[in-house]
Amino acid sequence: MKKKIAILLITAMLTGMVTACGGNTDRSSDEVQTQTQDAEAMVHLENAEEVSAFFDEMYANIPTDQIPSAITTTELDLQDADVVSYNTGLTDVSQIAGISISESMIGSVAYSVVYIRTQEGADVEQIRQNLMDNVNPAKWICVTAEKQIAGRFGDDIFFVMAAADTADLVYGEALKVAESRNMTVAEPLEMTNPM
Repeated sequence: MKKKIAILLITAMLTGMVTACGGNTDRSSDEVQTQTQDAEAMVHLENAEEVSAFFDEMYANIPTDQIPSAITTTELDLQDADVVSYNTGLTDVSQIAGISISESMIGSVAYSVVYIRTQEGADVEQIRQNLMDNVNPAKWICVTAEKQIAGRFGDDIFFVMAAADTADLVYGEALKVAESRNMTVAEPLEMTNPM
Protein backbone atom coordinates (compact mmCIF):
# COMPACT_ATOMS: atom_id res chain seq x y z
CA MET A 1 0.00 0.00 0.00
CA LYS A 2 2.79 2.42 0.96
CA LYS A 3 4.58 1.54 -2.27
CA LYS A 4 1.49 2.43 -4.37
CA ILE A 5 1.07 5.79 -2.58
CA ALA A 6 4.75 6.61 -3.10
CA ILE A 7 4.50 5.76 -6.82
CA LEU A 8 1.37 7.94 -7.19
CA LEU A 9 3.08 10.87 -5.44
CA ILE A 10 6.20 10.58 -7.61
CA THR A 11 4.07 10.38 -10.77
CA ALA A 12 2.08 13.48 -9.72
CA MET A 13 5.28 15.40 -8.97
CA LEU A 14 6.87 14.49 -12.31
CA THR A 15 3.70 15.43 -14.20
CA GLY A 16 3.64 18.81 -12.44
CA MET A 17 7.31 19.42 -13.25
CA VAL A 18 6.86 18.58 -16.93
CA THR A 19 3.81 20.83 -17.19
CA ALA A 20 5.48 23.70 -15.37
CA CYS A 21 8.81 23.47 -17.18
CA GLY A 22 7.95 22.48 -20.71
CA GLY A 23 4.27 22.12 -21.22
CA ASN A 24 2.95 24.34 -24.00
CA THR A 25 -0.66 25.32 -23.55
CA ASP A 26 -0.62 27.85 -26.44
CA ARG A 27 -2.02 30.51 -24.08
CA SER A 28 -0.10 33.37 -22.54
CA SER A 29 -0.44 34.19 -18.84
CA ASP A 30 -2.34 37.36 -19.84
CA GLU A 31 -4.94 35.31 -21.70
CA VAL A 32 -5.37 32.93 -18.77
CA GLN A 33 -5.71 35.84 -16.35
CA THR A 34 -8.29 37.58 -18.58
CA GLN A 35 -10.37 34.43 -18.91
CA THR A 36 -10.31 33.91 -15.16
CA GLN A 37 -11.38 37.51 -14.53
CA ASP A 38 -14.20 37.28 -17.09
CA ALA A 39 -15.49 34.10 -15.49
CA GLU A 40 -15.48 35.69 -12.05
CA ALA A 41 -16.64 39.18 -13.08
CA MET A 42 -18.77 40.88 -10.44
CA VAL A 43 -22.19 41.78 -11.80
CA HIS A 44 -23.34 44.21 -9.11
CA LEU A 45 -23.02 45.28 -5.50
CA GLU A 46 -25.45 43.46 -3.24
CA ASN A 47 -26.71 46.13 -0.83
CA ALA A 48 -26.41 49.68 0.49
CA GLU A 49 -23.57 48.68 2.83
CA GLU A 50 -21.48 47.52 -0.12
CA VAL A 51 -22.22 50.77 -1.94
CA SER A 52 -21.15 52.74 1.14
CA ALA A 53 -17.90 50.74 1.28
CA PHE A 54 -17.41 51.42 -2.45
CA PHE A 55 -17.80 55.17 -1.82
CA ASP A 56 -15.45 55.05 1.19
CA GLU A 57 -12.75 53.40 -0.90
CA MET A 58 -13.29 55.89 -3.73
CA TYR A 59 -13.10 58.93 -1.43
CA ALA A 60 -10.01 57.59 0.37
CA ASN A 61 -7.98 58.29 -2.78
CA ILE A 62 -9.33 61.78 -3.48
CA PRO A 63 -7.63 64.78 -1.81
CA THR A 64 -10.13 66.49 0.50
CA ASP A 65 -9.53 69.85 -1.15
CA GLN A 66 -10.74 68.41 -4.49
CA ILE A 67 -14.29 67.60 -3.34
CA PRO A 68 -16.91 69.35 -1.19
CA SER A 69 -16.83 68.90 2.58
CA ALA A 70 -19.35 67.10 4.78
CA ILE A 71 -20.22 64.45 2.20
CA THR A 72 -22.67 61.83 3.39
CA THR A 73 -24.09 58.73 1.73
CA THR A 74 -27.80 58.02 1.88
CA GLU A 75 -29.94 55.23 0.47
CA LEU A 76 -33.09 56.58 -1.13
CA ASP A 77 -36.53 55.21 -0.36
CA LEU A 78 -37.68 53.80 -3.70
CA GLN A 79 -41.29 54.24 -2.61
CA ASP A 80 -40.82 58.02 -2.40
CA ALA A 81 -41.24 59.00 -6.05
CA ASP A 82 -40.55 62.69 -5.38
CA VAL A 83 -37.17 62.01 -3.72
CA VAL A 84 -36.15 59.54 -6.44
CA SER A 85 -37.16 61.95 -9.20
CA TYR A 86 -35.46 64.94 -7.53
CA ASN A 87 -32.14 63.08 -7.19
CA THR A 88 -32.12 61.06 -10.42
CA GLY A 89 -34.83 62.28 -12.79
CA LEU A 90 -36.11 58.70 -12.90
CA THR A 91 -39.83 57.97 -12.64
CA ASP A 92 -39.79 54.17 -13.06
CA VAL A 93 -37.98 52.17 -10.37
CA SER A 94 -39.45 48.76 -11.24
CA GLN A 95 -36.05 47.47 -12.46
CA ILE A 96 -34.05 49.06 -9.65
CA ALA A 97 -32.91 47.27 -6.48
CA GLY A 98 -31.51 50.34 -4.73
CA ILE A 99 -30.28 53.90 -5.16
CA SER A 100 -27.61 55.51 -2.99
CA ILE A 101 -26.54 59.13 -3.22
CA SER A 102 -23.44 60.87 -1.93
CA GLU A 103 -23.65 64.63 -1.51
CA SER A 104 -22.42 67.50 0.61
CA MET A 105 -24.73 68.42 3.45
CA ILE A 106 -23.34 71.96 3.73
CA GLY A 107 -24.62 74.77 1.49
CA SER A 108 -25.55 74.66 -2.16
CA VAL A 109 -22.76 72.78 -3.86
CA ALA A 110 -23.14 71.41 -7.37
CA TYR A 111 -22.00 67.90 -6.50
CA SER A 112 -23.91 64.65 -6.57
CA VAL A 113 -22.88 61.00 -6.90
CA VAL A 114 -25.56 58.39 -7.54
CA TYR A 115 -25.09 54.62 -7.43
CA ILE A 116 -27.93 52.52 -8.84
CA ARG A 117 -28.17 48.79 -8.20
CA THR A 118 -30.43 47.18 -10.79
CA GLN A 119 -32.65 44.12 -10.62
CA GLU A 120 -31.60 40.97 -12.45
CA GLY A 121 -32.61 41.22 -16.10
CA ALA A 122 -32.98 45.02 -16.00
CA ASP A 123 -32.38 47.12 -19.11
CA VAL A 124 -29.32 48.77 -17.57
CA GLU A 125 -28.45 50.81 -20.67
CA GLN A 126 -31.95 52.31 -20.82
CA ILE A 127 -31.87 53.22 -17.13
CA ARG A 128 -28.46 54.81 -17.57
CA GLN A 129 -29.65 56.83 -20.58
CA ASN A 130 -32.83 57.91 -18.74
CA LEU A 131 -30.67 59.11 -15.84
CA MET A 132 -28.44 61.15 -18.17
CA ASP A 133 -31.41 62.63 -20.04
CA ASN A 134 -33.65 63.44 -17.07
CA VAL A 135 -31.52 64.31 -14.04
CA ASN A 136 -31.62 68.02 -13.20
CA PRO A 137 -28.06 69.41 -13.10
CA ALA A 138 -29.45 72.56 -11.46
CA LYS A 139 -31.46 70.79 -8.74
CA TRP A 140 -29.79 72.99 -6.11
CA ILE A 141 -31.49 76.05 -7.69
CA CYS A 142 -28.61 78.53 -7.30
CA VAL A 143 -25.82 76.34 -8.76
CA THR A 144 -25.51 74.00 -11.75
CA ALA A 145 -23.30 70.97 -12.28
CA GLU A 146 -20.95 71.61 -15.18
CA LYS A 147 -20.48 67.97 -16.22
CA GLN A 148 -22.33 64.65 -15.94
CA ILE A 149 -20.76 61.21 -16.30
CA ALA A 150 -22.69 57.94 -16.16
CA GLY A 151 -20.67 54.73 -16.04
CA ARG A 152 -21.77 51.14 -16.09
CA PHE A 153 -20.00 48.85 -13.64
CA GLY A 154 -21.31 45.34 -14.22
CA ASP A 155 -25.08 45.73 -14.02
CA ASP A 156 -24.80 48.79 -11.74
CA ILE A 157 -24.77 52.45 -12.73
CA PHE A 158 -22.36 55.00 -11.29
CA PHE A 159 -23.23 58.64 -11.94
CA VAL A 160 -21.51 61.87 -10.96
CA MET A 161 -22.39 65.48 -11.72
CA ALA A 162 -20.17 68.32 -10.56
CA ALA A 163 -17.61 70.82 -11.83
CA ALA A 164 -15.85 69.24 -14.83
CA ASP A 165 -12.52 68.59 -13.08
CA THR A 166 -14.26 67.17 -10.02
CA ALA A 167 -16.53 64.92 -12.07
CA ASP A 168 -13.55 63.55 -14.01
CA LEU A 169 -11.55 62.96 -10.83
CA VAL A 170 -14.40 61.24 -8.96
CA TYR A 171 -15.32 59.07 -11.95
CA GLY A 172 -11.67 58.07 -12.40
CA GLU A 173 -11.39 56.94 -8.78
CA ALA A 174 -14.74 55.11 -8.96
CA LEU A 175 -13.50 53.31 -12.07
CA LYS A 176 -10.41 52.11 -10.17
CA VAL A 177 -12.59 50.79 -7.34
CA ALA A 178 -14.90 48.99 -9.79
CA GLU A 179 -11.94 47.41 -11.55
CA SER A 180 -10.45 46.33 -8.20
CA ARG A 181 -13.74 44.48 -7.58
CA ASN A 182 -13.42 42.82 -11.00
CA MET A 183 -16.53 44.55 -12.36
CA THR A 184 -16.84 44.78 -16.12
CA VAL A 185 -16.85 48.41 -17.22
CA ALA A 186 -18.62 50.01 -20.20
CA GLU A 187 -17.66 53.24 -21.93
CA PRO A 188 -19.10 56.15 -19.89
CA LEU A 189 -21.76 58.55 -21.13
CA GLU A 190 -20.69 62.18 -20.70
CA MET A 191 -22.45 65.52 -21.01
CA THR A 192 -21.34 69.09 -20.44
CA ASN A 193 -24.09 71.44 -19.30
CA PRO A 194 -24.39 75.08 -20.33
CA MET A 195 -23.49 77.40 -17.48
